[in-house]
Amino acid sequence: MKKIIPLLLLVSNASFAQLPTQQKATQFDKFINKPQIEWAAYINDTIRFQKINLNKLLFSRLVKNEIKISLPVGSGSHEANQIRYLNKKSIDEKLLYQKNQIAIFDSLGNMIDKIQSVAVKIDTNTFTLTDATQILYVENGLLKTYTPWVATMRPVTTSTGIYLGEGDFFSTCFNFNYAYQAPKQNKILFLSQSKRKMRL
Repeated sequence: MKKIIPLLLLVSNASFAQLPTQQKATQFDKFINKPQIEWAAYINDTIRFQKINLNKLLFSRLVKNEIKISLPVGSGSHEANQIRYLNKKSIDEKLLYQKNQIAIFDSLGNMIDKIQSVAVKIDTNTFTLTDATQILYVENGLLKTYTPWVATMRPVTTSTGIYLGEGDFFSTCFNFNYAYQAPKQNKILFLSQSKRKMRL
């Protein structure tokens, strides 16, 4: 039985849940069953970058076939073990430009006809929110974090145009190795910063 360690996090718009030990592990969180892992929890946070739109970078890499995408993957969900990669057109048709048959009824409630709904074009450049899924865990007394994937987010509206909130558009940048460490020569640069070396 894993110990539950009280932990206070100040994160905006985040859902936080400890991984139940009886839940069937996925390929992303099965590592928490190792004896050196004392505690683990999923955390999701939505990020909006002020200067650099991360979603535009992801779309750009997608066009260049540098990343793979799938339908949205839920934290700890069954589909995390069965990721099916799709192209952007397939995901657009499933989530953005759905064509549905709309039934027409008479005043007595009898269906008299069906019409095909028209797909509305949506500009994905307006998508600015990114959903970052992380697993926080304590390993041998050290608090660590692991990001298994990120997802671009899209506005969700009803058929009458009422805005309901934001939902994941597609998941991408899958990281299957929780203990991955970047090579020593690579340096992490924040998206909102740049560095320049000046010779005096």
